[in-house]
Amino acid sequence: MIERASPDRLFRVVVPVMSVIVTLGIIEVALNLMARADLVNIGERGNALPLWEAVDDHRPFALRENFEYEVRTPDFDMHIRTNDFGLRENQPIAQLLDHEFRILSMGDSHTFGYGVNYGERYSDLFNSILQNQAVAFTSGYANGFSPVDYAGYINAFYSYLLPDILVLGFFPENDVVNDVVTRQITRDSNGDIVGTKLNGSNVVDGFLTAQTAPKSSFGRTVVRTKNWMWNTFALYRLAEETRNIIRYRLRPNLANTQLPSILFGDNGNQEEIDITLGALEQIDQFLKAHGKTLLVAFIPSNFQIAERYERVVTSLPGYRVDSARMVTAREVLEPQTSFGQWLQAKDIRYVDPTQEFIVAESEGTRLYFDTDGHLNRNGHALFSKLIQDYLLENQLVPCHFLTLEAAAGAGCPR
Repeated sequence: MIERASPDRLFRVVVPVMSVIVTLGIIEVALNLMARADLVNIGERGNALPLWEAVDDHRPFALRENFEYEVRTPDFDMHIRTNDFGLRENQPIAQLLDHEFRILSMGDSHTFGYGVNYGERYSDLFNSILQNQAVAFTSGYANGFSPVDYAGYINAFYSYLLPDILVLGFFPENDVVNDVVTRQITRDSNGDIVGTKLNGSNVVDGFLTAQTAPKSSFGRTVVRTKNWMWNTFALYRLAEETRNIIRYRLRPNLANTQLPSILFGDNGNQEEIDITLGALEQIDQFLKAHGKTLLVAFIPSNFQIAERYERVVTSLPGYRVDSARMVTAREVLEPQTSFGQWLQAKDIRYVDPTQEFIVAESEGTRLYFDTDGHLNRNGHALFSKLIQDYLLENQLVPCHFLTLEAAAGAGCPR
């Protein structure tokens, strides 16, 4: 005979469980209300979005197609929408490709436009100088988040996207270190990069990933579930943030792992540098072989530009660097200077906006968000203008694809 549980025993089990559930529910509601009222900042981590999916092709990840999402932080409100090709663009891919001349921007979170809305990104603003037969759009983040990814992406998708000009947003703060530390790089028989995979990293470029880029449906489900929980529950975000704080307390050696020594004028890991610059050279040679143009555009770190951003950077786990080192970073302006010399020697076009950014900030124009390291609208606008000026001054866009005003600025015949 099976002994039935007594009502008293069920009561002793059910009541504590229900009490815990109700308590957690109350805490969850309270945290969400406080977060919406900007009374607390729970688990804010740059780029922690339920946007990425693991894929089985050459890319470390892909952006979800036809996806919409709202992000609200103390710095900004942002609306994200992707098209049917997984690009953060309002037009379907067929409409974007239905143009005679195309400017494609590739890059990481800055080029994706983290913190700003569609129409405010530097790539969107290129359209202001183009006639209707030409278009500018971005594959930011859909192409990965560092030059090794971009090399694989352009190798795989060039024949489909057919860009005439490729503007590559290069963010040295993490585009160099990530190349080796978080990658499994696949090369062909010529040594060219044809693909990359994540290499067991929890947080890459500020956003959540799986321990590895899973190929199984179970692994992808785990990623989706984690992203859904982050998006849905304040308690989950709080738990993740608490775990992160404990991790840095227990392992203080990780306190400044996010800022590579090359930013302070020190010698960096030469293997990482060689792989990064080699990827840029590979992209340039590939495009030149097709009669197209690469333009590398440096994106400076905020603390290189103005002292006002130093406090935020030095307080973040993983970014805790002595103030004297930050002063050095503003003095040496590396690695833009040395990398720029390398690009020039390789005959690779580039734009370094660092000095113009410093002047703008000194005159009172804030180019980055106060508590976030990404470019704000002003930063995107100035960055875009400097790139546009380069394109026009060097007559890289044929005159008949330019607006009348832009054509005059490019010295086109009337």
